[in-house]
Amino acid sequence: MEHVNAYEQLAKFREQRGHAHALPSVYRAALPYAILVPLPALAIATGLVGWPFAVAVCVSIAIAGLARVCIVASQLAAARAKVDTWIRLHPASAPRSAAIAQRMEELVSPRKRKMLASSLRRAVKCAAKPPAISASVLNYPAVRAQSSLVLALADRLGDLERGAHPHGVLLALDLLTQGGSPFYNPTRAHELAATLQRALDSLEVAH
Repeated sequence: MEHVNAYEQLAKFREQRGHAHALPSVYRAALPYAILVPLPALAIATGLVGWPFAVAVCVSIAIAGLARVCIVASQLAAARAKVDTWIRLHPASAPRSAAIAQRMEELVSPRKRKMLASSLRRAVKCAAKPPAISASVLNYPAVRAQSSLVLALADRLGDLERGAHPHGVLLALDLLTQGGSPFYNPTRAHELAATLQRALDSLEVAH
């Protein structure tokens, strides 16, 4: 029941707290620099500066903007990792911050679920007929042996008519994106079935 309540309280938390402490936006960080870019062109048109100086200013603005975007992207990745850790450790708890609520909503979004389902199906397809030469580190034998469970997880994620708990979606994401997961690490191949089943079970949301 607590597992279900955490899911149901997600929407309530968003309404009560709003987005005041949501994760930072990379695009928002770049906006001030994007606004400045037309100014050198305007200065040239009015005869205030020559084009070499204007080009230098534009390049400086672009470099500063890129640096800012990189800094914010790094901060975002660190914040997301911290939030994901909290979700893993508190699967039955309601979100305690807007950042956690936002991340939970992102995890259960149709876009994220369809993307994960597609990646899982693609992994099964690749494992069935591994290419002779591939840069992939996918553990083909393990994925092939557990293909039915992998496809079951893909189908469950892709069934958008059924609710999905953020914790389960995160476990599926971890499986696909963490290099040390049983999906890739041969020494953990024996854990793949249990990991897939845990993700499947964690997706369930009672109605």
